[in-house]
Amino acid sequence: MAQYSTPQELQKAMMEDLFGVVTNLTEHYLKVLKNNVDEQIYSNPDHPHPSMYQRTGQFLESWIFRFLPQTRPNEFGTEIYSEPDLMVYNPELSQHGSPDGMEDRRAIMPEAILWGAFWDYTRDEEDEWWRYPDTRDFWTPTIDEMDRSFRKKVIEIYHENDRNIIIV
Repeated sequence: MAQYSTPQELQKAMMEDLFGVVTNLTEHYLKVLKNNVDEQIYSNPDHPHPSMYQRTGQFLESWIFRFLPQTRPNEFGTEIYSEPDLMVYNPELSQHGSPDGMEDRRAIMPEAILWGAFWDYTRDEEDEWWRYPDTRDFWTPTIDEMDRSFRKKVIEIYHENDRNIIIV
């Protein structure tokens, strides 16, 4: 059992525990998100492999998390996001941008995939906005899972890291 003789020592230990819980919790939900991205985009039989470009899998691997800057002592948070620099823009193969090489769209990939928009595939004289007939929503099942399991997951992760704190 850990023993702490000052409030500062206890506070530091508790913050370390909470930091670990938040890190593990964020890693867990990042895995949930990546699983939903895979299910909705890469493995979804309703959305076959596109003919206008070759998939790289880079969108799936672009999802990461970071700790947000602290605004107050003993306060921290995380953010899960798609990092555009982890994808390669290849206009010749229409990957992560327009086929005419005019626009790198890595920064808007999540919205483009969620809403099926932002992809102007101009062919011959026709102007078309490419979109799937429905969305490929990987966010809603992720948020639903967070709503369903957040409290239970926090307690589970905390107990995995429990130190049995004693004040002397």
